[in-house]
Amino acid sequence: MNAVWRPPDQHQIGDEAVELRLKNYEYLNRAHLGVIGIAVLVVLFEWLMGCLYTVVTAAMVAVVAMTIMAVWYRVVVGGWLPAAKELLADSPSRRVTARVVAYRLGRTVVAAGDVHLRVLFADRGLRQVIANTGEITLVGPDAHGRAVVFVDGQPTPLPAKVVAVAEQSEPEPTVDVPKWFVTRQVGLSWLMVAGALLAVAGFAYDAQQPMTVPVRPEKAGTAEFNWFFAALCVGIAVAALVMALGQHRLARLLDAGQWQAYPATLVGWKGDSKRPNGDLTLQISLPDGQWRRVMVRRASPELMANVYVTATLWVVGPPAAGKLSAVGVPGHPIVAPARFV
Repeated sequence: MNAVWRPPDQHQIGDEAVELRLKNYEYLNRAHLGVIGIAVLVVLFEWLMGCLYTVVTAAMVAVVAMTIMAVWYRVVVGGWLPAAKELLADSPSRRVTARVVAYRLGRTVVAAGDVHLRVLFADRGLRQVIANTGEITLVGPDAHGRAVVFVDGQPTPLPAKVVAVAEQSEPEPTVDVPKWFVTRQVGLSWLMVAGALLAVAGFAYDAQQPMTVPVRPEKAGTAEFNWFFAALCVGIAVAALVMALGQHRLARLLDAGQWQAYPATLVGWKGDSKRPNGDLTLQISLPDGQWRRVMVRRASPELMANVYVTATLWVVGPPAAGKLSAVGVPGHPIVAPARFV
């Protein structure tokens, strides 16, 4: 039995977690256009209502940024997806020695066997896993140099392409990967809170400004309808705040004890391509022979896949009934809060 999840030797696309992550790539490829469309509609609406103030200016900047991101995603990831599906359906995987050579702005160059690969979405946590294991699973490359990379424990296919030898970066300091992952999630959550509050302030300011409707010049007043958008942003800020506080709690749970492995059985999981993180239900076997049910809200496909393959759940601290504990995979960016019932 593997200590962590690894892709099958053949037909990797048949793995449920791999297939889900591929579908999520496709969904994001379409969703970017939807986000841009909504932003454009907000800008157009504000312009028609004669409110070209702070929010519209910020929205226009956001539209440009999102458009650039969406075009990049559709060209790079969207262009890689068909090749990835073909490789994962027809090509065998192979274990190769791996070493992180360079990393910059979300692009990592890995010396994998006898080739160098530019790997996308390999964040610091994944780079640490590569450094610790010294290996990756490689599918491909094809005739155009496109390949799929799997890092141990991660069923997410990473886009990769053969590149020339890159100038080596300074080695990264070793980190506790689960703690690093939670700390990053905390930072992202607070960034969402700050962004939503800035939008609230912008809409509140705009709501008090004079309004002249270009298509109906006789209609004048103040742009009070912007209070509606401000209220929506308050809701987003509250949701982001709840997420941030939850991540803070998870950070404390990680410090509550040592990792302990328990035999586990997967009971149910509700992830899908639009929301890959789904509620996970497990049963673990305690040392005294009793079984205890475990509920993990919004568990990642990575956690589900590792529990399913290894039949093991790693828990920080004792799994007491009614208690909230951190679960995941030691040494990997896989961690979540779980409640034992």
